[in-house]
Amino acid sequence: MTQSPKPRVHRFHDAYLAMASEADYRPAAPSDGLGHVLLTEDEVKDPDRLEEEAWKYAKEFAAEDDSRRFNIGCTNYSTNKATVYTIEAARSLCGGANELAAVLLRMALAEVERSLSERAARDKGNPLTGTWTKRDDKSGKFVEVRTNAKPFKGERSER
Repeated sequence: MTQSPKPRVHRFHDAYLAMASEADYRPAAPSDGLGHVLLTEDEVKDPDRLEEEAWKYAKEFAAEDDSRRFNIGCTNYSTNKATVYTIEAARSLCGGANELAAVLLRMALAEVERSLSERAARDKGNPLTGTWTKRDDKSGKFVEVRTNAKPFKGERSER
């Protein structure tokens, strides 16, 4: 006797648990909206809390799936091409074009890795000129250059 496939909401639940364990990513956890989870160490370790989050996420994801509308926010300048590739990969997956989706996801990963590499190079400042550059996070444009070989005070380095 063969088992019937899991209902999709269970698959969404399992995906949430996998994101939490493999990527340390919990999108249904309370957060500051900037990627920081607002849980105590004990709350993060609480398996009942994780289960509750996973089921909440799964039900909300299923509702978005039913509506055929997914709210993903706006693109980040440095990775907007990767976002396009990822969204098109998702559309390809929904249409059954798995091979195309795999190509698009590889393109997205390469674009994210390129962005990370560029950011790492920028974090060091310019060793030839000894300058530091401040960049607008939203537009990606350079807004100020410091010539005294010290990073900007109160500014985080790009990562």
